[in-house]
Parts: sequence; structure tokens; C-alpha cells
Amino acid sequence: MQEPVIATLEARAGEFRRGWPAMIACLIGHAIGLHTLPPFTIGLFIVPLQQDFGWSRTSISLGITIITIGTALSAPLVGAIVDRVGERILIATGMAMLAAGYFALSLMAGSISQFWVIMALMALLGAGCTPVTLSRIIVGLFDRRRGTALGLVLIGTGVAGAVAPVLLSPIIAASGWRAGYQTLALVMLVGLPIVVGLLALNRVGDAQPQSTGGRGVESPVTVGEVARQPIFLRLLIPIALVALGTGGVVVHFVPMLIDAGFARAHAGQMAGLLGVSVVFARLLVGVAIDYVFAPLVATILMAASAVGFLGLALGGQGLTPLAAVLVGLSLGAEVDLVVYLASRYFPERSFGRAYGMLYSAFLVSVAMSPLVYAGFREAIGNYRPGFAWAAVFLAVSSICFAALPRFRTEASAAV
Repeated sequence: MQEPVIATLEARAGEFRRGWPAMIACLIGHAIGLHTLPPFTIGLFIVPLQQDFGWSRTSISLGITIITIGTALSAPLVGAIVDRVGERILIATGMAMLAAGYFALSLMAGSISQFWVIMALMALLGAGCTPVTLSRIIVGLFDRRRGTALGLVLIGTGVAGAVAPVLLSPIIAASGWRAGYQTLALVMLVGLPIVVGLLALNRVGDAQPQSTGGRGVESPVTVGEVARQPIFLRLLIPIALVALGTGGVVVHFVPMLIDAGFARAHAGQMAGLLGVSVVFARLLVGVAIDYVFAPLVATILMAASAVGFLGLALGGQGLTPLAAVLVGLSLGAEVDLVVYLASRYFPERSFGRAYGMLYSAFLVSVAMSPLVYAGFREAIGNYRPGFAWAAVFLAVSSICFAALPRFRTEASAAV
């Protein structure tokens, strides 16, 4: 009995010894990718853009809706060409296009349509640097410690959420929002060679052979075949509910704090709580799902977040900073779970399409959520009804996660 345990521990440790360069690359990619910096930093730009151009908060929030839906629409295309092109080329191209997009944002005049067009182009051209490529690398490298590895690299999102507001707030306060966007462009250009170099060091991210032998990279699995599997809908519903309920808080958290009476610089610092809680959720969930049935972990976290959001809805905006911790736990857990559950419930040949479709649904739901919160703010004058909205959706998602079946086989649960 002792030898199998030792062998298992050695196998798990070996995965980390082999894959650490790719892990660091993917962590950086998650920290500065298309799915992270735009939503985590848009709150810092809402008030300055509103003051300079007179744009409404709903109109500015629509920019994130556009970039998120555009990413969702482009994700299937990325999944379709990644085997032929390779993750490295797609990631490098995406980072370069994001740098160009941020620089273009810094040159904007007063047209809101210009803002929307730039956001749409960033979504289409920068989609190579998203979880579709980054998480795919980790799933391919890690087996026994897949959850832990995903949790570790996905903390890049939380790191960005914690650091970006603190660093950007004084830059925007001192030099204006244009300097803020130029700083983001510089971050992308500095990160590009680091990420690509680490992936090359690990010898991952190359184009795959086009033969139909071996691993069967080109298995003819259609979207319809994946969508018709009952488990697909059972995963889709709770994932969409969590994103709809909490995604808007990420975008509007800084304005929420300003409305609650915080100074702008202090609001940026308080927004770092959101990133810290995401980091905690990434690590907690990533390690836990390697040892505990993943849907059970999701059930507990979403139920706890639902109770917390209900308290915020009843307790007034003085408790607004607590939303950072609750949103971080909810969204932090879900991003881990989308990848992990797709890789466990679906066989390898259909994992790519299943994950791409679930991730797209997650993004569309996240994209709609900011509009709801902006609508509450402009129609009612405060964000409080959004907390009740989140509480209901999180409660229902908790029930859905609790009803998920065991993984396909005990063997597949261990790989």
C-alpha cells in the first residue's frame, strides 16, 4: 500500500517539475490577458470618461459588454485553429493586438462609437490570449494535479485585480486616463516576450500534427454532439447563473465605492480586495477539487456567497467593500470549475469544443451583467437591487451544482 502512495506523490511532483515554465507563462497570460485587464480596470476609467466626454455609465459599461461578447464569439474560432497554428503564436498575436488596442484607446476623441469599435477589435484580434489557449496548455501538461495547477495559474487574474487598481489609480489621478491606457499598452509589450519565451522553454504551444492517428487531434466532434449531451446543459445553467449575478460587480465596484462616499484613490485601493479574494478562491478551489468532489466544493462556495449577497442587499451600501470578497470567491471558484469540470465530464476528443462553448456562455453572461447593474444605478439611484439579484442567482446555481452526477468513471475522476 505504501508504494502506490509514494508513486502517486512522485507522479504529482513530476508534473510540476516538468511544467513550471509553462505555469509561470500562463499565470502571466491570465494576469494581463483579454479576459482580465479590461473588466478589472474599466471601473477606474468610468468616472474620468464620464467627466471628459459626458458619456453615461451604461454607455461605458457597454464597452465591456462588447469586448466580452466579442471574446465569446471569437473563442470557437480560436479553438478551431489552435491545433494548426499552436498556442504560442495565438498568444503572442493576441498580446500584440491588445497593446495596440490600449494605445488606440488613449487617443480617443469624444465619440462613444469609437470607444465601442476599439473594444470590438480588441475582442476579435486579442482573443488568442484567453483561457481557451492558456488553460488548454495546463490541461495538456497536468493530470493528477490538474486542479491545483489550474488554481495556481488562474491566480494571475486575482493578482491583476489586486495590483492593477492600486498602480493605475495614481497614474490616472496624476496624468489622466490617457496615460492609464498607455500604461496598459506598455504592460502588454513587456509581458509578450516573457510569456512566449517561457512556453518555448517548456516546448509547449507548437502546432499539432495534422494526421488522424495517435491522439486523434482532428476527431470530428461537432457542436451539436456536445450540446446534446445532458451533462452539457447541467453545467451550462449554474455557470451562466453565477456569471449573470456577479459579473457586473467586477466592472462597477469602484463606482459603487465612490457612490458610497469613498475618495477615488481610496476606492481604487479598496478594489484590490476583489483581486485578493479571487486569488484566495483560485488556490482554495484548485487544491480542494484535486481531493474533494468538485461540484460539492462549488455548492458550498456558491451557497455562502448567496447568503453574503443577501446580507448586502439588506444592509445598505456601507457594507459595499464586502462585495469584493464575495464576488472574488464566486467568480474565482467558477473559472477554475469551468475548465476542470469540462475536462472531467467530457472525453479528450470533445473537451476542446465543450470547454469553448461553456466558456463562451460564461462570457456572454458576464457581459450582460454590467448592463443590469448600470441599469439599476441609473433607474433607481443605487446598486442595492443588484445584490438581491446576485443572491438569488447564486442560490439557484448552488442547487444545480449539488445535483451534478459523479464523473464519467472513477478512473476519469483521477486523471
